[in-house]
Order: sequence, then C-alpha cells, then structure tokens
Amino acid sequence: MRKGKYRRVALSVTALWTVVSAVAASAAMPRPYLLRHPAHARCRTHYVRKIKVARVHFRRIRHVWCVYRAPAKAPAPSTPPPSGKTPTYTSVTPSYIPYPSSLAVTGTIVYGNGTQLLGLPITYTVVDTTAGRTVASFAATAGPDGICSFTISLYDNAFHFTGEAVLQYHGCAVGAFTAPANDALVISGSFAGNEQYAPSDSTAEPFP
Repeated sequence: MRKGKYRRVALSVTALWTVVSAVAASAAMPRPYLLRHPAHARCRTHYVRKIKVARVHFRRIRHVWCVYRAPAKAPAPSTPPPSGKTPTYTSVTPSYIPYPSSLAVTGTIVYGNGTQLLGLPITYTVVDTTAGRTVASFAATAGPDGICSFTISLYDNAFHFTGEAVLQYHGCAVGAFTAPANDALVISGSFAGNEQYAPSDSTAEPFP
C-alpha cells in the first residue's frame, strides 16, 4: 500500500512541476500586441509588423500586430573588398503604407562616413523563409529617386503583391506574385559593385 501511495505522490509532483514549467515558459515569451496607430507608430525593438484579418459583423477588418522576432545572429566577417576599390554598405528599408494598402521599398548604398551613392543599381530578392523559396526578384536604383512600391491585397488566405505606382512612388519592376498569409517573407538587396566601389549585400528585412 505504501509503495503505491508514494508512487502516486511522485507522479502528482511530476505533473505539477510540468504544468508550472510550461506556465513559466509561456510567461517568459514576448507576446504580440496590436499596433493601434500603424500610420504613425512603429513596433518596439525586435518586433515586426504582421497583418491579421478578423471578421467583425460580417466584415473583414485588417489589423496590424507587432510580433516578436528574435534578433539575427551577428553576420560573419565580410570578405575584404578587392584591392583598390572603396568598401560599400547596402541597406534595404520596406515601409508599410496603410492607405492604400501598399509597401514602399527604399535602397541605399553608402561608403566612408555615410556618403550616399545615388542612382546605382540594386537587385532585390524577396524570399519566403517558411517555404524556403524565392518569390520575386527585381532591380531599382539607390536613393530617394529609386524608391518603388507594391500594392498589397489579402484574399484566399494569401497576400497578393503587384508592382504599381502608389502616392509619389513608381511601381517596382516586377510582376504580380503571391505568398501564403501565414508565411514569413524577407527582402534583401545586393549591389554588384563597379570599377570604383566594392560590392555589398544588405541584411534581410521583414516583408511586409
């Protein structure tokens, strides 16, 4: 009798510890939160925007949520630039535009103390990291005059992107493409370099 009783007590303690551990782990995980003013507010550090659709009184309402994304690991040391060429740094900034629902892509190439190289070509690549595939690739130029835009539609549980002019931006030079609504997309840019400046690649940024 005693042996069975002790066994039941041990099992109860083990089950209780499992529940406590699960609750503690869930409490430690950063939680998503609703971005109430997406046109003017930004997500906190290490949070990215995620569009979610809910049905309210038979209407589809689109909300922007901020979802935690762990910071990427530090990149490996870059390859030294070819001898005699000036090192460069390429970056890509996708910006969500709520009305109309669209996305603007800005690319920059800098050297030295942050001097911009304007008008040089950048090749952009959009990758679905969930599916592990490239969904789009297009070219634009660095600087304010090279900002291009996409329109975004959400239906059939998928995002539909089309390179079209929005506001003061010209349309990105790419055809329509789609991706499942729950997949994580990223965009990166690459500068091939020229006779004077060394090539460089940007980090991957959430898209949209």
